[in-house]
Amino acid sequence: MGQKTTKKAEHFNSKYPEKFKRKVIEEYLRTGCAKMDLIRKYKIQSKSGITSWMQELGYEDTRRKMYYFEVLNRATLMAGKKQKKQKPVLSEQSALLEKIKLLELKLEEEKFKTEMYCRMVEMAEKDLNIPIRKKYSTR
Repeated sequence: MGQKTTKKAEHFNSKYPEKFKRKVIEEYLRTGCAKMDLIRKYKIQSKSGITSWMQELGYEDTRRKMYYFEVLNRATLMAGKKQKKQKPVLSEQSALLEKIKLLELKLEEEKFKTEMYCRMVEMAEKDLNIPIRKKYSTR
């Protein structure tokens, strides 16, 4: 089964020449066209073709949407890096305080994520009229 996936991936990657892939990627990055517009224009069969080509050829998608959690995680990491550069030697107590701050940020993120999932379930139950939550009183 793993061999079929490999052959399929090889077939997909070899279907278009590297020069063509680079041309499409560079047009995407240069012009600001939507990926789907380029996929239609060049009749690329896979909807994720441009994205996978960018990963394969080492391009970075600077126009990719950043989600709340990515932004929060990057801000947390950057804050941690800046503090480490400023204070190379931290006492045990200040190191613990820094760890508490990071854990509080992670907790805040998880609370937000939980609230988001609850709202999604509520909306799905209301709009689609399907019970998603487990009913504890049933057998």
